[in-house]
Amino acid sequence: MAGIEPEFKGSFERTLLRILLHKYENSRAFRSGSELTRPPRCSMADAAFCDDYFDEMDFRKRQWMNEVLIDLEKAGIVRVRWERFREGEAAETVLLAPSGVAAAYRRAGLRPKSEKLERLKELLRPLSDHPWPEVRAWRDAALRRMAESKTAPPELDADDPEAARDLVAALAALPQAEARPTLKRLFSLHVYRDSKRFEQSVEARLAGLLRRLRGLDDVSDEDVLDSVGIMRAPKPVLLAGPVRLRAAGRTIDLAGFADGTALFPETVFAVEAVEGDVDRIVTIENLTSYYLWVRHRAGGPGGDGPGRRELAVYTGGFPGRTLQRFFDALASWRDAAGLRRRPDVWHWGDIDLGGIRIAAFLRERWFPDLVAVKMDRDTLFAHRTEATPLSSAYARRVREALDAGTFAGWRDVLGAMLELGVRLEQEVVEAWNEI
Repeated sequence: MAGIEPEFKGSFERTLLRILLHKYENSRAFRSGSELTRPPRCSMADAAFCDDYFDEMDFRKRQWMNEVLIDLEKAGIVRVRWERFREGEAAETVLLAPSGVAAAYRRAGLRPKSEKLERLKELLRPLSDHPWPEVRAWRDAALRRMAESKTAPPELDADDPEAARDLVAALAALPQAEARPTLKRLFSLHVYRDSKRFEQSVEARLAGLLRRLRGLDDVSDEDVLDSVGIMRAPKPVLLAGPVRLRAAGRTIDLAGFADGTALFPETVFAVEAVEGDVDRIVTIENLTSYYLWVRHRAGGPGGDGPGRRELAVYTGGFPGRTLQRFFDALASWRDAAGLRRRPDVWHWGDIDLGGIRIAAFLRERWFPDLVAVKMDRDTLFAHRTEATPLSSAYARRVREALDAGTFAGWRDVLGAMLELGVRLEQEVVEAWNEI
């Protein structure tokens, strides 16, 4: 029995102080740094204490709890309001004493939240000169939030500095990954000297942060990371068309590959120039549609189909960093002087938020005159019986995008999606026969 009493008292004291300190850290006084005029309080009738304090089968629990309260009150850490005429026997309310906050942290074995936030601020220091403006803006916003509201941003946990340190390390390493894409496991080895650490504890938080910073709401974690150069597996660029690539002092002629070819990241990043004479560039979101487009439009090896003077490029969903680098080269070639004619740019993808986001990204980043084909209101109405119904959550996101004006130029399509309550996968549409 002698061992039960100190264990019970210690547990009660820690629980009581942690509840009071948690309330203090969420108080207006803590956030503003002002005097604590309304001390946090607990009732002995609260769920955390009532079963023990009012246990009629074991009176010792109340006695031990009262002894703890008396000791804390003598130490100036709490003030206790007792029932009238029952002081020391029946506590009603326990208040944290304004002058006892520091001692309460020590007795509870807790680190003050203010110190935790200062530790987070120091961990963010390496991002002060990050080359990406959105990362610097996030850091500055995090520092303001911690200074003004005394709370950490959602991506950081003041109680887990190791996780914060890992996230900052990943952010600091992103410019290098963007310049030279790398596999996820190799990125983890480079940053943490552990091939699995990134995947196990950092990947989801980093993808979520980048998705928010770059407005990629409908893009998967894998594609978000691939867009900044962190690949799950090597992701080649699939393309087909009569163009030549100059890379590492050699010329690669793609005209002989009627069914297309694949360029792995090392080749793409070695491309110095694109040459050729095509009527248009066609970017295609999904693999099945890309394959069928090339097969039908080119007319087979040596064919003379309508696509014989087209360059078709598979985007594989949202463009990854390797494909972005290839688009850099394409845009430079297309804008260069001396071409017989400037190739048109078409994009064909799903009629949904993800497909619209890809088309908008391509238009904003590389091809301002891009034309979306078979992604209009008429196509959606023509194939409405083959379309996928919108869930209530998805319809709400479409409505939010429409109301916010997120996708300029797509109001008719978004409105049609809501009107019909559907979205359309591009595999349903045989665009190669309809254009």
